[in-house]
Amino acid sequence: MYGLAGILLNWIYSYLSERCQFVSIQGHKSEIGRLAFGVPQGSVLGPLLFTSYISPVSSLVSSYGLNQQQYADDTQVYLSLSKINPSLSITSLTDCLTRLRCWFAENGLTINPSKSEVMLLSTPQRCKSLHQGGLTSVSIAGTNIKFSDKITTLGLTLDKSLTFSNHVQTVCRSAMFHIRALKHIRPLLNQNDAATIATSLINSRLDYLNSILHDTSTANITSLQRIQNAAARVVLYPNHIQPSDQSLFKLHWLPVKYRIQYKIASLAHSAIQSRQPSYLTQLLQPYKPSRTLRSSDQSLLIVPHTHDTFA
Repeated sequence: MYGLAGILLNWIYSYLSERCQFVSIQGHKSEIGRLAFGVPQGSVLGPLLFTSYISPVSSLVSSYGLNQQQYADDTQVYLSLSKINPSLSITSLTDCLTRLRCWFAENGLTINPSKSEVMLLSTPQRCKSLHQGGLTSVSIAGTNIKFSDKITTLGLTLDKSLTFSNHVQTVCRSAMFHIRALKHIRPLLNQNDAATIATSLINSRLDYLNSILHDTSTANITSLQRIQNAAARVVLYPNHIQPSDQSLFKLHWLPVKYRIQYKIASLAHSAIQSRQPSYLTQLLQPYKPSRTLRSSDQSLLIVPHTHDTFA
């Protein structure tokens, strides 16, 4: 599948073969047991080899007409429900999950229903209509999992209406905890050290996944901006009696709104220059006007026509 053969394949085989383990407690060792499966815990090659091992999952999910994303052992399967017959879409999803369960079992893995979540993304009216129609859960590994109002994936909290309000609230709570902690020790720090700590512990949280907040509600942006303003006041203590925009300017901090725009521009620039990652590069189409314009040489991109309403 990956084109590995000869010495390289033998090297990987040797790396995974003949491994043993034992338990040691206060100098007493258990019997040595040989490992028939798995990779060394914490090894550099472990994540890469595991990802390669479960890569057939992608083809299996695609064969049912569904989409999937994987990150290590976290597999997400998603689809668009049919407007005419949503139960048919759920049947395809259930069949796919059943086949996935069999594939994992055949390859020494298992699906844990207690760690599985299902969410229906739609308008409140549409969700209510589907619930009244009997769509309240999905069967995973023989267990009916009810729909969740929100789920967390890789640090991102998704709500069923994609308002990202829950995500913003989580970020604000986490950042405010560190602001209060920084405030306690601020008299012991000089301004440069305080700014470094705030950038590391607070601004990093405001920047993480902030590209998804493009064109989000004003309330969400305002909540995040208040957190950044509070951090700036703590850093500039005791000389913080000045407008928030001046405080941010003094610290060379971009406001939240512009940090989001900067992140998107950085991602687009990297994708254009390196052509990676491919899933972003495919979405970026250069703007080519039908006639010569002053903007022809400004490396502009086509802005696709989109709508932010659910079907």
